[in-house]
Amino acid sequence: MLGEMRRIRVLVTTVYLAAYSGSELVAFDVARHFASLGAEVMIATNYVDPLVRSAVPPNIHVTDQVEDCELGSFDLVWCQHSLISLFDPKTLASVADGGRLPLIALVSLSRRTALEAIDLHVPEVLEAPVLCNSTITQRHWSQLAVDFNCEEVRSFDNAPLSEFWQVGQSRTGSGFARWSRRFRRWAALKSGKVQLRHVTAISNHRPAELTAALAELERRGVTVRRIGQGDEYTLVTPRVFDTTDAVITIGRSAHFSLAAGVPVFTYDHFGGDGWLRDESFEESFDYNFTGRPQERVATSPELVAELIDGYPRALKDMSRIRKRREVAGLHLEPHLDELLARAQDADHARQLSYRVSDRLKVQSTRDHFAMAHTNQQAIRDQLRSQYLQPQR
Repeated sequence: MLGEMRRIRVLVTTVYLAAYSGSELVAFDVARHFASLGAEVMIATNYVDPLVRSAVPPNIHVTDQVEDCELGSFDLVWCQHSLISLFDPKTLASVADGGRLPLIALVSLSRRTALEAIDLHVPEVLEAPVLCNSTITQRHWSQLAVDFNCEEVRSFDNAPLSEFWQVGQSRTGSGFARWSRRFRRWAALKSGKVQLRHVTAISNHRPAELTAALAELERRGVTVRRIGQGDEYTLVTPRVFDTTDAVITIGRSAHFSLAAGVPVFTYDHFGGDGWLRDESFEESFDYNFTGRPQERVATSPELVAELIDGYPRALKDMSRIRKRREVAGLHLEPHLDELLARAQDADHARQLSYRVSDRLKVQSTRDHFAMAHTNQQAIRDQLRSQYLQPQR
């Protein structure tokens, strides 16, 4: 708990809360962690789907009017999709002049999506750290940042909260129960009797070949749970991983599965590499378990055969994968706690504000920020037109 620091206020911005998808899940997890520490948390966005809003815990505020937030009242801003630019240069300058500029962390969840692009002049002026969802995204922005005086560009590796690691502990148990479970699994692997009996497919954009493969798995007696748009539309929580044998997914849900100790089959609309293997793990990790860079596309019969025949080895590999340095470090809390500690340094915050204030007095900088403000307003208006237009 924050104790005496309960008045700490955190603003989490994300372009929309339109679906249970990657950027929304990150925003939810960040907001929930800060709220659990006693901070007052606001999620500010351009559009809120009513169903998605219902998944926001009651101790977290939500607004679809980003510009109405009083920026100077916050201590920390976790800024996805560059929504800090919805605050015009005059507002930023006024907050900085008053010594009240919060610590702003600019977050990029992709190097290939226009909405995730970062205008690197913004973190240069605001002294904002740039946080990336993967090694490949970090590498992309680090290379571009060479021409800018950016404070830092680092990856938080799409890490899940500790609650997903607790699932992994409960699945293996402790003491005699853990030993007994491991022995039974070892004996089953040795005898070749390990079978895929339950699979959970998490996707909002499942390709046709995977849809057909899941139907064939059911015909063969495998229980299939489908989560995503068009199926069971729900927030992915740790309970999803309690009893399933394997998860078919990409991206952040793969990180959830790793923390929970559940074998992952990476395949979705980009194609994918199939079962995560110890020997090819580093590349899959670097590319955020998206199926890139190979983007291998398989047929439905090929997917069925890989899922069934490859499961015993995938289960065996999982014990090795979870011991890897990359996986052991998949904890979101340390990244957030480090930002919070910096945001609570009042002297640093004042000095930062005054340095930013001086930079914003430069006309070319104000002009640049004004252009960024106009661009973000255009994106906001386009998104609202897209989501709020009457349904036919």
